[in-house]
Amino acid sequence: MAQSFVENSRAINLSIDTLDGAVKYYFTPESKFDPYVSAGLGVGSCFFNCVAIRFFGKVGFRYNFESSYLFLEEEFQYVYFHTKENIYNPMRERMTLLGFGVYF
Repeated sequence: MAQSFVENSRAINLSIDTLDGAVKYYFTPESKFDPYVSAGLGVGSCFFNCVAIRFFGKVGFRYNFESSYLFLEEEFQYVYFHTKENIYNPMRERMTLLGFGVYF
């Protein structure tokens, strides 16, 4: 669920689902500390008769252990969406993620 503020308007609540594709570049994948950048595109829907297109970029780093890792990531996204009746200004968001992963 996302909340967007459209210029000169009231807040609107959207449920946006997108299928994303991205490329990611790891600067030092074999070391303990591994910074990376990523960019991607997603296409999907937001509610009845609405199309959403999402552009995003990420910067972050992993701290690698033997079979797992911790990561801290900052994501910036723009979501363009429109219905048959209206075209809205892009929704802009910045998110910070902290997570844990396991290598198989």
